[in-house]
Amino acid sequence: MTVTESRFVAVEVEDVDVAQADRYERAIETLIRSMREANLGSEFQWNASQHDFSYYYSFPLTSLQDLDPDTGVIQQRFRRLSASIDPDAADAFSMVTARAVQATRLFILERVAEFTHEAPNSVVEAAKHAFLDIHYVRTGQAEPYKKATRRLMAAARKSDYPLGWSAYRMVIGEGATFYGEGKVYCYVVPFDSPSQFYEQHSFQGAMVQELGEESARELLMDERRCLVKLETSEHRLRPELSYTPEPAQSEIGVKRS
Repeated sequence: MTVTESRFVAVEVEDVDVAQADRYERAIETLIRSMREANLGSEFQWNASQHDFSYYYSFPLTSLQDLDPDTGVIQQRFRRLSASIDPDAADAFSMVTARAVQATRLFILERVAEFTHEAPNSVVEAAKHAFLDIHYVRTGQAEPYKKATRRLMAAARKSDYPLGWSAYRMVIGEGATFYGEGKVYCYVVPFDSPSQFYEQHSFQGAMVQELGEESARELLMDERRCLVKLETSEHRLRPELSYTPEPAQSEIGVKRS
């Protein structure tokens, strides 16, 4: 999973048969080439990452109204995609993915600025990986969880922790409800290499250095006690399976302030 600055992001996960993975990736790459040839714009953009043989595709959303079946923004977009690319490429893509994809799931996330850590002294130069940390908050523990997380955020900022992360809350998917905020929080930490994340800049090590071993352990446990479940996974970023439109000729070489 990858970071996006949009308020909302749709994430589709495709679990792929190991034996079909190479053909699946070639089909995605062929689709992307066809999209580039058709000059499809930024509304079709997605970012791809991979954990084992699960492929994560993140689509930025302008608002949740994009999902409204009456307006059909998302549906219209995919109809335009099908109509714009080469029909043979579209058919080949459909055939390969139908065989390769064993299961799919979709969830919608909302960015939580309060729990997002911007690292002004970031040591990340060209992220190739991302760590996904998913917190499933216990019923009735939302406020204690937020309180503990705010304290962790304050410690991270005070320590100048050099790896930034983006925080999201599940608004459609597991943990979402009609009567309150979602109870599932996702944290995405991009990094250059495993040694940078796990050894050179361990978060727990930074907290121990800032707070002392006992205080750091107590603060981390305060947050953990609010959780019914914790899931972590390391993702490999896949730019070759991502679609970002080519810049217009007039934009090439233009420096933006």
